[in-house]
Amino acid sequence: MSVISSETPLRERALCKFEYILNYNPKRIPAALTEVKCSCPRPSTRLVGKRIFECEPLRYQVRVLLFDDECHTYSEHVETIALACIPVVQANVNTDGDADVMIPVKAEIPT
Repeated sequence: MSVISSETPLRERALCKFEYILNYNPKRIPAALTEVKCSCPRPSTRLVGKRIFECEPLRYQVRVLLFDDECHTYSEHVETIALACIPVVQANVNTDGDADVMIPVKAEIPT
């Protein structure tokens, strides 16, 4: 692994590798939305060790205007885009008591 500094691009420092995707629709305002796509199913074991992580898109809902076929009128719609690719604890996994994945914490009930 090369030296990582604050000048290293975020894409190269991310645990989950991703690529940018252009979501383009000429009958939408905005016409172009930039999304991300996870490039791999899980982070490198060199970076996270034996922990059980997977890479998942973080989704965001954005309001857009969509024009009709003749571009005379428009209506508001909600589209879901992938904002980031983040490492998360893998769902439905038997951790076999691996304490460094999840640690139970006792919490008091507020009064």
